[in-house]
Amino acid sequence: MMTKRQLMDMLEEVAEAYVKKAKDSLNQNSHMHELTIGEYEALTQNQIDAIVVDFINTVGVFQGLDEGFYTHYLIEK
Repeated sequence: MMTKRQLMDMLEEVAEAYVKKAKDSLNQNSHMHELTIGEYEALTQNQIDAIVVDFINTVGVFQGLDEGFYTHYLIEK
């Protein structure tokens, strides 16, 4: 069984790798979401990073943790 800390560490580690290829992954998996071509093309790395970090922090809240994970941690960690 995974502890809350192990879950958050795993999410953060996966996020660091994922954000680097997120836009390509969204394109490859376009059949799984409803982004238009224009929305996809306008998507910035900053937006991707913000959404991923917000998701991680939201999971932390659901676990009773104030994770305080920032976008710059995706690069600096």
